[in-house]
Amino acid sequence: MAAWSQAADPKAMPVENLAMPLDHHANGRPRVQLKAARALVPTQGYIRAHDVVIEMYDERGRLEGVFLAENCIYDRVAAAGYCAGKVRIERLGLHIAGVDMVWHMQARSAKILSQAEVRADRFIKGIGGLFK
Repeated sequence: MAAWSQAADPKAMPVENLAMPLDHHANGRPRVQLKAARALVPTQGYIRAHDVVIEMYDERGRLEGVFLAENCIYDRVAAAGYCAGKVRIERLGLHIAGVDMVWHMQARSAKILSQAEVRADRFIKGIGGLFK
């Protein structure tokens, strides 16, 4: 991602323990929230964050899943992000880990770019027949 190699905005506000909603449900509750131990937040443009947790909530406010990452750049205009380093996604009994990730909020997609590993808490009965 080109933004990763760009210098940080020198006017960006350094923030510790950032908690910032990125998207909301129609009822006004947060759908996605970015949390970070440290971040640089400019008035516009890319947010650069370190020690990141991205929380996903359902319409009732219940936690559905999380992304964890060492470093992340979030593009507010594109509603998309790039996470560098170790990443982990945990959602509904599914655990995915790897290195480097791109994600797009509106498309509700995430792609781990290397060393992806997937683990599930349970096996869905009957799914084995799909591969016969």
